Amino acid sequence: MPMLSPTIFFQAIVAFISSLQTFDLVFILVNNAGPDNATRTIVYQIYDLGFQKGQFGVASAAAVFLLVLSGLITAAQFGLEKSWCTMRPDSERTAATQPQVTTTSATANAAAAGGTVNAAGTVPTEQRKRPLLVQLRDAAIPTRIVLIVGALLMFAPFVWMALSSFKTLPQLLTEPLSIIPAPWTGENFAEAWNALPFPRAYFNSFYIAALTVAGGLVTTSMAGYAFARIPFKGSKWIFAIVLVTQMVPKQVTLVPFYILMARLGWVDSHLSLIIPGMLVNPFGIFLARQFVLSIPAEIDQAAQVDGASRWRVYWQMILPMIRPGLGALGIIIAIDVWNAFLMPLILLNSTELFTVPLLLAQFQGQFGGLNTGLIMAATTVSTVPMLIAFVIGQRQIMSSLATSGLGGR
Repeated sequence: MPMLSPTIFFQAIVAFISSLQTFDLVFILVNNAGPDNATRTIVYQIYDLGFQKGQFGVASAAAVFLLVLSGLITAAQFGLEKSWCTMRPDSERTAATQPQVTTTSATANAAAAGGTVNAAGTVPTEQRKRPLLVQLRDAAIPTRIVLIVGALLMFAPFVWMALSSFKTLPQLLTEPLSIIPAPWTGENFAEAWNALPFPRAYFNSFYIAALTVAGGLVTTSMAGYAFARIPFKGSKWIFAIVLVTQMVPKQVTLVPFYILMARLGWVDSHLSLIIPGMLVNPFGIFLARQFVLSIPAEIDQAAQVDGASRWRVYWQMILPMIRPGLGALGIIIAIDVWNAFLMPLILLNSTELFTVPLLLAQFQGQFGGLNTGLIMAATTVSTVPMLIAFVIGQRQIMSSLATSGLGGR
């Protein structure tokens, strides 16, 4: 656990900053941010002021406040991490963890158990300490139990949603917390599919995700290769700026981004979602750079000695070698694009251009209070594609992330 404390601390900070960016649940589940604005968040305030009331200046001020707050939390993270998560030297840690056995208590316990005591009056190590494998095995049992229980708790809502989509309306009204449908029915799926233009929304989401992934993998792999292999003046500073932009919440740039898209004429167009997704992906650039760094530089040097150009080295050697990692990155990008809600909400106005999350929000507004079975069916259908994609690529995602972490230097 002490060795994991920096990672745990960083994850806690990231989770806290992410909580400041909460918007989707507040927008969909709570009408007008609840009674007396009890559930209003900073991001909802930015959206309400800028895109509901047209007060872009005030919304920008709220965005600056979010930026400053996130910056302070990040700075506090680095400051506290040094004092809370600094590991002691090996000599101090060994001395602190060295078992100290007193002659009185240890000798008495050993004698009572029928053990032996050496000439110095101490208990031999093998009698006072169990084998390491036994300790690890015993410690792993409660850990696995906790992990299994946590996984079941996280997976239970999805199972309940999927099963509720097969329930009839009378059962949903009389037994809302029941698990097994009685009787089973598939009418909710047919009715939900025909109530709104879901086929069109699915097509929009699929082709936006496909184009964004294709273009994003090309740009991120090229940028990652350049930062990892091509030395140029200011490369470290530029890469540091790329990492800083990853730490800045997207909601901070919401108003200027909308104004830029409006001046380009891309509002109410899928171009406003596809082109920025292709060109701007700091996390993808970082991950692609780590993939390239995991490849020995001698391979590039040998190819250049044989007369290969930078482009040929990248296209014919580096790109095939990092293809598994790019596959994992593509799945991550696809899931992020498929689940995007805030940006499509402010940029798309026509129903025929809506993505699946936007159409679900509209569907919930029309039928949420009438038939929750329809909502469950529509939501289940919307989550199935990305769930299948993650299940298929989870092993590749985990192995690629682990490889990128080990290969970074």
